[in-house]
Amino acid sequence: MKMTFKIAANLWFEDKRHYVRTSTAAAYRFIMIRHLMPVFGDKVTITENDVQQFILESYEKGLSRNYIKGMLNVLKMILRFGERNGLDADMKMEVHMQSETRARKLVVFSQEEQKILMKYLKANFNYLNVGIYMSLAFGLRIGEVCAMKWRDIDIKSGVISVNKTLQRIYSPEETGSACRIITGPPKSLSSIREIPMTDEFIRLVAPLKKDVKPSSYVISGTSKPIEPRSYRMHYKSILRGLNISDVKFHGLRHSFATRCIDCRCDYKTISSILGHTSISTTLNLYVHPNIDQKRECLEKMADMLEDG
Repeated sequence: MKMTFKIAANLWFEDKRHYVRTSTAAAYRFIMIRHLMPVFGDKVTITENDVQQFILESYEKGLSRNYIKGMLNVLKMILRFGERNGLDADMKMEVHMQSETRARKLVVFSQEEQKILMKYLKANFNYLNVGIYMSLAFGLRIGEVCAMKWRDIDIKSGVISVNKTLQRIYSPEETGSACRIITGPPKSLSSIREIPMTDEFIRLVAPLKKDVKPSSYVISGTSKPIEPRSYRMHYKSILRGLNISDVKFHGLRHSFATRCIDCRCDYKTISSILGHTSISTTLNLYVHPNIDQKRECLEKMADMLEDG
């Protein structure tokens, strides 16, 4: 008897979840249940045409190219597993993605908006706003600030330790809710990092730290964390109050990196502060020379080669 995709997917997941992070397993599970099972669940044979049609319909639903690539990656892992165990799948299939017509543009604050937001945060420097300040001034991710505890901010050494992240993950097995909050290691080994504090941050944060336990969460000041979804709502309310661009929370990190590039900071240093796996990630995201910079480069080369 041939194996159905649903059986193959569940068997694959039960094996795979032991070798990946909890958050990764949750992402795989969500893709399986939300997207793959409704289309392929009862099939015992999966063809190239089936997968190509799935891709086209995903585009029509408005899903992004990157998300579709992620779904396709999960699908292929399940098909490889299933083929070895009785699922009839064409593993030589060649499917096509829509080409990107233009490069994605990062949405960041203008320098003026960044100054407005920073001025507000300094004037209203409380537990709830510390995380927004750190994202804008040091490039931290939202999960990193939500997971951070006061013991991670060492005033004496002047160093912030980034060593964990907090996130909401899909967990249908949990009773009462399809999601749960977990704290775990950061995105990658390179994301575990130490960031030096500025003198301004030390001056602002020192009074807050005196009144809390080291085990308390930074942005709540208590033993209970604030989850990213709630923290985003607080952040959005500040933007509305200041009447500045509706930039996503991750745009704080992009804005930090962009200003570092504007200041001509060393690329390797920026990459290390951001916790990128490689400097190429930083370069690909943020370093896009404009026409004046290109002209300056060519003029310098021409001057160097000029005779006499």
